[in-house]
Amino acid sequence: MHTVESFIRPSALPSLALCPGAAKMQAHVLNNICDGGYVEEESEEASVGTKIHDAAQVGVESYIAGMDWENAIGHAKAYAVNQLGLSPWDVIYAERCLGFAQELIAKYEIEREDILVEHKLNMEYFGLRGGTADLVLIVPYKLVIVVDWKCGFLDQGEASEHDQLQAYGSAAADTFKSKKAMVYLFQPRMDTNIRASGATFDLSAIEKNKAWTQQVVNAARAENPELNPSYDACKYCKALGRCHAAKEWIMNVFEAIDLLGPAENPHCWGELIGATKVAEKACENLVGMAKAYMAAGGKAEGWQLCPSGNGSKVDNKMVVEIAKEKGQLEQVVEYASFKVELARTIPGYEKAVISFEKSPSLRPAKSKGK
Repeated sequence: MHTVESFIRPSALPSLALCPGAAKMQAHVLNNICDGGYVEEESEEASVGTKIHDAAQVGVESYIAGMDWENAIGHAKAYAVNQLGLSPWDVIYAERCLGFAQELIAKYEIEREDILVEHKLNMEYFGLRGGTADLVLIVPYKLVIVVDWKCGFLDQGEASEHDQLQAYGSAAADTFKSKKAMVYLFQPRMDTNIRASGATFDLSAIEKNKAWTQQVVNAARAENPELNPSYDACKYCKALGRCHAAKEWIMNVFEAIDLLGPAENPHCWGELIGATKVAEKACENLVGMAKAYMAAGGKAEGWQLCPSGNGSKVDNKMVVEIAKEKGQLEQVVEYASFKVELARTIPGYEKAVISFEKSPSLRPAKSKGK
């Protein structure tokens, strides 16, 4: 059973700030339209990001337990390969997270006992059930540092504009009675110059963050919270396919283009692209609901749910790395698309083939013969 509170959490703050009604709408749709049975599938990319995060956590925990950094990082890399099945390429990202943690701990002379990983923050002051910080470093009564590892493929922007991280910093400062909070957003996949971004908050800024977070949470809990669709507000919303406000916004944009002609300025083009992307997302959202409905035994006339199967694809980045090591980069680059069959037949490249479980697919049902 999905409740409104299920969608009022730290990670939802950016979307709730844009669309206060998102929490109530998602709870309503998933319970009443999907009979509470909707389960969002984690994408393969998200799963890899989670594993990178887990490997980094193991490395920091090993350091806390007494290992030096070299051995802690080595232990984390071995765990990433042997236990999590990460590719050598993805292990690099876990190592970057650990390298950043090592730098901060050395810079601020943080003692082992003042290092916390996967720490549950007390966010009752904000009216939130709590959030889990990836890494917390404490200089008692002076400074608290919160690090969030974002190991996925999407650019999360700057720490100073990251609503979830600001709330984490304020909660950590309140919990550990610190006069100052620093937050860092670390994205190991990004270029070096934008990989780490930070922001510092004094007591005044911390109080402002608290007040803003409370305002967002209270608006989401209102009896009739406002629905305010936009690309940024809608792109992750699980109720998008059944949201009347989003549909109305999309149709208004499309009708304006139909009546007034093509977009003629950056603002109009932005609206058009945003509405189109939200419409695409809404269709994906509805297909996901249909799959969940049919997986639970539901019927859809003329359609059938084909079971998931095993698939395979090539990690192109790993192929390039192997080709560099073997001195065959020019030959590999000649292929516009590096096929799975080819990687399996050329000795040394088979380890670049990744197996995965395909998502169930909806297909027209076979017509019955008379």
